[in-house]
Amino acid sequence: MTAKTALYKLKTDTHNFLRSNLVVCAGGAVSAQRPFNFGHHGAYIGPRAGVNEVFTFTTIPLNNSEKPVCDNVRMIRNSEALNLASIETYTLTAGCELMITGQLSGCAFCVLQQGNTLTVAHIQPGGLRNMDGTQLKAALVNAGGFTGIAAPLTAVYGRGDYNAHAYVIGVCRTGSWELWGQSVSGPGESASILNVTQIV
Repeated sequence: MTAKTALYKLKTDTHNFLRSNLVVCAGGAVSAQRPFNFGHHGAYIGPRAGVNEVFTFTTIPLNNSEKPVCDNVRMIRNSEALNLASIETYTLTAGCELMITGQLSGCAFCVLQQGNTLTVAHIQPGGLRNMDGTQLKAALVNAGGFTGIAAPLTAVYGRGDYNAHAYVIGVCRTGSWELWGQSVSGPGESASILNVTQIV
């Protein structure tokens, strides 16, 4: 299918699209709205068993790609000091229709839902945090929170929700956000889809 058709299906029939099509996300280093290229992965060579087509969100130009503006959520690297009870905030904006972040490989994706407002973060395990992905998810579930917000986290998508790698994609319809996790067998375009989970 064309990039335009794929983007439409991703926005309107997210669950079924993610069950059948691998979406490889290459997030940026700064949390902000920015344009991305969306289209067939550069190394895509045709359908494979269990995956109809492979698409990618990237800052690198792609032939025949769509160029949606997305909320990009940066990964908080394990080299950055972080109090898990006071995580930096990034709020998804009602003016965007899509949210992406970089690939998860042990990382946790945190969500606080307050009405139609979602505050989110992508946190890498290891390093200064001195915990693996499973421990990071447990710590966030038990005591995680965002700076200046007393409410506990609504959801933490992390190790155990996916076993190898995963992508998190957000879709906003009529002012209401949905977040989806696509669990995959490995990095890159050769991976198979293992499961798809609605996070919120």
